[in-house]
Amino acid sequence: MTDVAVAYDDEVGGLIDEVEGLLMRVRSQRGAQREFTLKTAGGVLRDCKKRWHQLKVEVRGLPDSDKPRFDKKVKLHSDKLDELNVMLQKLKPEVAGAATFSESAKSQDDGKQEVRNIHAR
Repeated sequence: MTDVAVAYDDEVGGLIDEVEGLLMRVRSQRGAQREFTLKTAGGVLRDCKKRWHQLKVEVRGLPDSDKPRFDKKVKLHSDKLDELNVMLQKLKPEVAGAATFSESAKSQDDGKQEVRNIHAR
């Protein structure tokens, strides 16, 4: 049983690192790539929460001697997942707002170019 808990703990830790990396990358990207990375981070975060839950269930079945160590890890992962979720929720409107601004800027440019074409005739 302890081996399974260790495996879930390692997996959750790796997924948390992956989400952190994706969220950091979102800040340096632009346009559709930024939206794609944010959606990917959200998907990985969902998977991570599922694995965290499996870890939590696995810890319940551990012998009393192993529980305190794993309970602490479950709590640390829970706190980190909450933090990442807050970061993700803060980035969503920024990315959506940037995409909307980008689309409106494109449509404004298209209109200007059309007027230039008419005057050039």
